Amino acid sequence: MLQPHSIGQKKAGEVQTAFSWVPDNTEDVDTSNPMEQIAVAVVAEPRKNITSDGPVLCVAGGFSHPEEAPGEAANREYKQETGHDIGNASRAQLNGNEITCNRNIDFGAGNHVFVVDEPVPFDMLERVTPSEEGIAMCPDSVRLWKCPTLAGKGERPVYFILPEDALDAVPDALQHSSVIGALKHSRNRLKEHVEGMYNASL
Repeated sequence: MLQPHSIGQKKAGEVQTAFSWVPDNTEDVDTSNPMEQIAVAVVAEPRKNITSDGPVLCVAGGFSHPEEAPGEAANREYKQETGHDIGNASRAQLNGNEITCNRNIDFGAGNHVFVVDEPVPFDMLERVTPSEEGIAMCPDSVRLWKCPTLAGKGERPVYFILPEDALDAVPDALQHSSVIGALKHSRNRLKEHVEGMYNASL
């Protein structure tokens, strides 16, 4: 019988992303749509297994070192690939369908997903287009922002995309649940923020 871990990726990866809350007055964004209320951090990197036409957008991540915990590996890879000196990051709570989309980590394949707790200020981001940035397999219909103050290894820029655009923007389907994890985490953070303001007013 063919086992899930016998196909493609042989062990679990550790991925980590950040998010930014999108202001209501942002041009060409419908913030009444939950999938457009945040932008999620990605990096552009060469992926010869996908295309040789140029870098593609990916969530920051990689494999853990021996004896390294998943969260430690995700944090290390994120800092290396984005240059973002973060505080805390939390494991994203994904349901069974989202884990299946991202391979089954119980079989040692797929990704553990972590999300930076504190959002990146949206006013730090600049709107750009994929074509002017030389990003492959990403149409200009994708709403894309670059963070000029962040750069990872090789001075690669850090970009932000809307979860609504993830299917078009990120060609590696295994990373789509990472974007969903960031979306769910940001909504939990917003809920905590609103509840904190309410309790402080009592």
